[in-house]
Amino acid sequence: MATRIQAGRDPAAHPEDGAGAVRPQRAHFNPAGSKPASVGGFTLLEVMVSIALLGIALSLVMGGFRFTSKAWSAGEQTSMRTSDLQLVRRVLHNMLGKSFPATVVDGRSTFYAFVGDEKQARFTTFLPPYPDRAGLYTVELLIAAERGTTQLILRRAPFDEESFLRGELGDEQETVLVETPNRLAFSYFGSKDMDSKPDWHKRWEDARQLPLAVRLMVDARDDAREFDWPDIVSRIEVNVDNSCVFPQLKGKCRLTDLE
Repeated sequence: MATRIQAGRDPAAHPEDGAGAVRPQRAHFNPAGSKPASVGGFTLLEVMVSIALLGIALSLVMGGFRFTSKAWSAGEQTSMRTSDLQLVRRVLHNMLGKSFPATVVDGRSTFYAFVGDEKQARFTTFLPPYPDRAGLYTVELLIAAERGTTQLILRRAPFDEESFLRGELGDEQETVLVETPNRLAFSYFGSKDMDSKPDWHKRWEDARQLPLAVRLMVDARDDAREFDWPDIVSRIEVNVDNSCVFPQLKGKCRLTDLE
C-alpha cells in the first residue's frame, strides 16, 4: 500500500513514513512573460551625445569670455589714447599759450628766442611757481624714436641766452609726455618776414617774426590705424615782446624798435 507523504514532514523525524519517501520541494512562482530585473546605466550612444553637448556648451561659454576680454581691452586702449591726447593738447596749449617772446643776440643778428623744426621746438615761456620756481624758462618739445615707438619729450630749464644759442638747456628737467606708435612732426604757421603771407613751414629759425601757431602732425602707420590721432594746433596768444614789458632785460621790442 502506497505511503502518502504529508507536506512539510521530515522523514528523519518520522521514520514511519518509510525510507523511500520523496521530500517535498518548495515551488518558485514566476509569472508568465516576466523578465529578471536588469542593472541600471547609460548606453554608449547616450554618453557620446552628452559629451558632445557638454563640449558645445563649454565652447559657447569660452567664446563669451574671449569676447568680453577683447571688448575690455579695446575699451582700455581707447581710454588710454584719449587720455594721452588730452594730456599732449593741454601741455601744448599751456606752454605755447604762456610763451613770452624774448630776444637773443647772435653776433650782429638779433632774433626771437624761438627755434623749431620737424623734430623739436624750443622757445621761452613764463611758468607758474608750481612745481618749479616761477620765472622765464626755456622749453623744448622733442620728438624721439624709442624701440619702435615715438616719444614726445618735454624739457625745461631757466632761460639763459648763451645756453639757448648753443641749443643746450643746462640743468633741464625732462618728462616723457606720451609714447605712441604714430609718427609725429612739428610745423609752424606764420610769416617769416613782413612781405610774405602766412603759411605752414617745416622749419622756423632766425626769424624776425614769431609763428602764429604750432601744429603737431600725427601720421598713423598702416599697422597702427587704431592709434590714429587728429592733428593738434596751438596758437601763440602773446604778441608783445618780453623787452616791451621788462625794458631792464633789454632786447628787441617791436612796439618801439622798427628796424
